[in-house]
Amino acid sequence: MKSPCPACKISFNSLSAFDAHRIGTHGVDRHCMTIKEMRAIGMTTNRLGNWVREIATQENAESAFKGRGVRKYPARTARRQRAG
Repeated sequence: MKSPCPACKISFNSLSAFDAHRIGTHGVDRHCMTIKEMRAIGMTTNRLGNWVREIATQENAESAFKGRGVRKYPARTARRQRAG
């Protein structure tokens, strides 16, 4: 999902990344963070140039599903069961 900001024109990879870069009170002093401020809170760009809150790695992807009963490769496992 690409979420471009109408105010600063920067593209974000997700709505949560977009929301993270907007600071201040709605209707009072709401504004976009600067690039320096976004980097300071750990935001970075992905390989497509969109701003993200965290770069996805195999390690953090696996930890996100740990203990939820979700298989890493469900389609591949299903094919093996049918073939075997």
